[in-house]
Amino acid sequence: MRRTRILPLLALAALMVIGAGVALAFAQPWNRDEPAPSTTPTTPPAATATSDDPGAKSISDREQIALDAARIMTTWTPANDLNRTAAELRARPLMTAERAQAVTAPERPATGTEWLEAAERGATSEPSVELNHATELTDTGVSVTATWTWDSPDGSEIAEEPRTQPRIYYFEFTQENKIHDYSY
Repeated sequence: MRRTRILPLLALAALMVIGAGVALAFAQPWNRDEPAPSTTPTTPPAATATSDDPGAKSISDREQIALDAARIMTTWTPANDLNRTAAELRARPLMTAERAQAVTAPERPATGTEWLEAAERGATSEPSVELNHATELTDTGVSVTATWTWDSPDGSEIAEEPRTQPRIYYFEFTQENKIHDYSY
């Protein structure tokens, strides 16, 4: 009977030690990410609606931040970005400190025909984002649908891999309009 209690505790202790080691490895200076580029908004933009379009609907600050975050998170330059998480790292200024710290990139590079071809051609993804009102959300949630095309310097098209688009983001906000959680 005692053995059945000790084994799970030993397994839990081993997992905690391994987790601490991984956390320490990512905290080393050589594993820190570069600062976000200056194109990332540092303050939330105000809600706007164009006065030229009488049918335009004003969007909330949270909706605008969610659109900005989805646009940043789907803008990739595979020749420079090791993987897609690099774009999520650039969106950290829009997140709470805890959520931003939780975004960690895998050590392995991205693969796939589309990504490798985009890297070879020096292409950058050009996202198109829009609010997704067809989802059930909480009072603090915003959903955004993102699609993208690849812009290559030579103007050639890059074939899209099946099942990569669209990407539907779900953002949850704090009262201060910071992203405290997201998924896609």
